[in-house]
Amino acid sequence: MSLARFLVPAFVFLTGIAPAASVTVPFVGCPSDGQMGPQPIPKGKPVPVSLPAAMASRLAFYRSTQWDGVLAPRGWHCAHLYGSNGWFTVVAQEPVTPASFLGTKPKPISGPAIQLSQSDSGTSGRFEVARLIARYFPERRAFLKSVIDEGIEAASDFPDGPFQTDILVSRRKDVVEYLTPAGKEGLGTVSRLSPSVLPIHAVAAVGGARDEDWAGYVLAVRLPKDQEDLAPAILDWAAKTYWETK
Repeated sequence: MSLARFLVPAFVFLTGIAPAASVTVPFVGCPSDGQMGPQPIPKGKPVPVSLPAAMASRLAFYRSTQWDGVLAPRGWHCAHLYGSNGWFTVVAQEPVTPASFLGTKPKPISGPAIQLSQSDSGTSGRFEVARLIARYFPERRAFLKSVIDEGIEAASDFPDGPFQTDILVSRRKDVVEYLTPAGKEGLGTVSRLSPSVLPIHAVAAVGGARDEDWAGYVLAVRLPKDQEDLAPAILDWAAKTYWETK
């Protein structure tokens, strides 16, 4: 499922940034690997964004061959993993490749990084979707119950309610934004990002036209202090591109 198919009421992240005429940011293709093997690195044209030119000059658009992309600081590295359960794209300050996340004990990322992930509710990804619902979306608990009733995982495997140390920023029916503080587990670490000395801005979303189409999404954004001002733009771009009503 493409994120572009998942539309919910407008969710506003961006504050304090003046409107700007459309400018472009470079397209960066990401290597990917997964169920069907390695995929070619895509090529693309510059991507238009509505941001102040000075801010856009510090960002690029990172994307794999078949899935949606994400804004992140220029000069970073990216990798994409996919399978029947869903996919994720990591853009990190440190070098990463798909091999970084393969194997039984993939190395967690402790430095600045951004991860956009999707879990498919029609496959084994439904367990991750159910965990997001248990923590953040009580209106969707019928789906959670259906997963628990399968008997494959126990009810205790689906913790109820948000992480206690996370700070709520904004909430809508199917989209929430939290800040995971430095050194803490939270929504931001429901990813390949491990706790570190930097906080993580994190968004969770669930949606789909029918129960079997549901997917869960997590966007985790951890930036170095000298680039922290880019976080609202990255989050706002994702909201306008994927989550706001068209």
